[in-house]
Amino acid sequence: MTAFTTSHRNAHHGIPTLLARYRNRVDARRAVRTLEITGVDGDDLALVGAAAEKATSLHAIDRRIRSSVGVSFAVGLALGALLGAAIGAAAMWIVLAMTPDVAGAGSAFTPIVWWFTAQGALFGAVGAVMRTRGLVEPMPLTSDGETDDPVWLAVYGRPDRVRPGVEATHPQQIVDDPVVTAHPDELLADAS
Repeated sequence: MTAFTTSHRNAHHGIPTLLARYRNRVDARRAVRTLEITGVDGDDLALVGAAAEKATSLHAIDRRIRSSVGVSFAVGLALGALLGAAIGAAAMWIVLAMTPDVAGAGSAFTPIVWWFTAQGALFGAVGAVMRTRGLVEPMPLTSDGETDDPVWLAVYGRPDRVRPGVEATHPQQIVDDPVVTAHPDELLADAS
């Protein structure tokens, strides 16, 4: 095989442990999510080849990400706020029940419940966004159009740790021959 290039947003150098080919970007996105859940670090994943080179429309990528994350963010925010308010209210009712003679304990009720509500909303929103998009570098690149072109994913790391996870994603092909991945600027420098 020839060397694969990585994109500017997802640049990696060197020889990956293996390459996995998926039918399209949707399958690659599912694989990236699955690999992230199984413990493969996002820094050990890179979209390579033609799919990486085509993924350059940052405006289109950002629009797709906003639309996929927006609903999750709103739901996470609302559910987190409700859960936080319930926990805060329960905690304050317990404190008030245990200390009925403390003057001013009731005046602390509202600010503490609001604090729990805000924290719940924060954690709910962040959790929802992380669950929807993850923090893996190649994930946004898989949102750049829904073509039926095959997508190659380079996986770096120890073979005994990454191969079972990649096999569980059911790629069309796994290549474990040493193939060099190169940053696009390096290829331009070599050509001149």
